[in-house]
This record gives sequence, structure tokens and C-alpha cells, in this order.
Amino acid sequence: MIEVGLTSVCSDIAEELRNLSEEVQDKIVRDAAINVMAEIKVRVHQQGKASDESQIGVYSDSYLKYRSGTYSDSKTNKKGAVTSAGRYSKGANIGKKRRKFNRGTDSRVILSLTRQMESDMQVQKIEGGYAIGYSNRKNLDKALWNQIRYKKAIWALSIKEKEIVKSIAQSYVENSIK
Repeated sequence: MIEVGLTSVCSDIAEELRNLSEEVQDKIVRDAAINVMAEIKVRVHQQGKASDESQIGVYSDSYLKYRSGTYSDSKTNKKGAVTSAGRYSKGANIGKKRRKFNRGTDSRVILSLTRQMESDMQVQKIEGGYAIGYSNRKNLDKALWNQIRYKKAIWALSIKEKEIVKSIAQSYVENSIK
């Protein structure tokens, strides 16, 4: 589970939050988690950015061939597009066609190949609030491994994501006063 202390982000309005009912506090944290999760998905799985908004990393040339399906036996069709006749050259699948992921040749690491990780990311109720995490342990392991591999904080909230949390909390506080 990747846990994000959403209430700690709102420390400047913490007293107002404590004065709200538990039901409203629960709604605030859940709403913030859902909105932040959407931002994290875009940042990590589409833009390839770490929490500090820097690029997570760069893919190797060999991985890009695998990822995009542009293997050495690729051909150019009549329209000029590269098509792959990629086949396994080793192992049990020798001679069989390789799976095409069609994920492009952009070298930015975006932590997405099959889209399984981002599809599996969800808001989960935990003691004391909500967390953004994975229902599949394998995806959690991949998320944490990539953070270690690239030596970057990937899953911490970015400045923009913290502002979203503050904005949502502030909106609830203002509406409860009205």
C-alpha cells in the first residue's frame, strides 16, 4: 500500500478540519484521495514524472524495441509505417511472433507497458482514512521496486497534488461554514 498522509498536507487548516463531523472528514479525505489518484496516474503513467516533476528515467534502446515492437526484422510498409515481424529467437517460444505492445518509441520512463499497474491503482479505505494503492501485491512490488531502481520519490505527492488536497479540504471547510 502506498500511503499518503492527506491530512498532514492540510496542516494549515487542520483545526477547522477537526471541528467537522467524522462523516464530513471522511468525505474530504476520500474525495482528495480520488482526485489525487487521478493526478498521480497521469503524472507517473502518462507523463513519466517523479514527485518532484523531474523525469523518472530513460528506457534503454533494447527495451524500447520490445516496448514498441520495432524489432530488428521490422519492415516498412507502403505507407512508410514500421511494422514488426518480430519473432522470438530463444527459449520455448523460438520462432513464434512476439507480443506487440504498441507503446511508442518515446524514451521517457512512464511505468506502463500493459497498463495493468494504472488499472489496478485504487483508493482503499484504511484505518484513519484512505490510501492510494494496488489490489494486486505484484503491482505494489513493481511500484516500490521502480522507486528504488530510479532512486526517486515517485509515489509521494507532488506540489500540484498537495495543492489539490488543500483546495478540496478548504472547499469543504468553507461550505460547512455556510
